[in-house]
Amino acid sequence: RVREAVVSTQSTGGNGLNRKTSFFVTVEEPPTAKANDVTEYGDFGGNFLEDEPQADPPRFVSWLKNVTAVKGSSIQLTVIAMGRQPFSISLLKVGKTDDRVLATASPSLYSNYLNLTYVIDVMREYHTGLYRAQLVSGSVVTGQSECYVELKET
Repeated sequence: RVREAVVSTQSTGGNGLNRKTSFFVTVEEPPTAKANDVTEYGDFGGNFLEDEPQADPPRFVSWLKNVTAVKGSSIQLTVIAMGRQPFSISLLKVGKTDDRVLATASPSLYSNYLNLTYVIDVMREYHTGLYRAQLVSGSVVTGQSECYVELKET
């Protein structure tokens, strides 16, 4: 089962221009187990969770890509991660003195897959620059992906 959420934000910048930005998150959940999919085990004298090998730690499976766009066009920045829970992805716009968080998402409880896509509806000069996706597991940054967004003249 796949679930999607669309989030839009609108703000007025210091120059008085309205900015509208949207992003959507796609979460893929595993299928629900059916009664005949479950096998019963007797007492085998061990802790099943401790004996089970650990799942893969979270990692990017698709990274951010550089974008060159025409002023006024729409662009998407997409990053995909998967691995053992809990983890989250934050997308940041890298600034000269500090980074601004644009979006943060986590997969649902029963999923190990997360697709974060950030949409800039109308590309302007202030959208240019470096963007960074951070993969966080617990409180530790376990991976980063960066891309550069620039405008081209028509």
